[in-house]
Amino acid sequence: MANHPFLDASFHVRWSQLTPDQVGPDIDAALGNADAALARIVTQAPAELTYASTFLALERATEELAVAWQKVNHLQSVLDAPALREAHNQMLPKVSAFFAKIPLNAELWQRLRAVAESPAGRALTGIHRRFVDETVADFRLAGADLPPEKRARIEALQSELAQVTQKYSENVLDATKVLEAHQDPSKYPDLVVRVTGFSAYFASLSAEMRQLVVDRILVDLGQS
Repeated sequence: MANHPFLDASFHVRWSQLTPDQVGPDIDAALGNADAALARIVTQAPAELTYASTFLALERATEELAVAWQKVNHLQSVLDAPALREAHNQMLPKVSAFFAKIPLNAELWQRLRAVAESPAGRALTGIHRRFVDETVADFRLAGADLPPEKRARIEALQSELAQVTQKYSENVLDATKVLEAHQDPSKYPDLVVRVTGFSAYFASLSAEMRQLVVDRILVDLGQS
């Protein structure tokens, strides 16, 4: 997929083509594809439902998005940069909301449960039996059986939690960079920190000012 490198399913990942400017368009495309796949599942008539058209179809529906998002997360973990972080954070609410709403989709849950409780569903064995049981358990744990207003509240909380968790991870990563830069400021010449009302390059600060920044971080991390 030349136009959507994050969606390229080739075994060898072309990391050099996975640039921050592609995150938004590619993840949006994956979200659209996943939404369309889910729509095909929930619009099936009860008589058309099968294990393949529900459980297996659900697995395939989210695969492209999940793999693409894993690539974004991996890049951010090994090559964190402002442009990549911004691209990730712009898409995080959309991706979190999408995955949070899947087990809370009443129409989807109704069809999965119908197949799981059908004679054909009960007759499944081996890995297929386990897959059905685990999927049903995951949906129930996520709140699939709750009333509509509680499902909506859970969906909102899960999306908010994902964003708060991401911000926490960024803060820890930034703190780690500062602690490493304190040992050798030349390793992070572009690292910008906040210093008592103004921002500055960490490497340009005096040793005394760098120590003040580090002391503040250690207090925030509970290590002082």
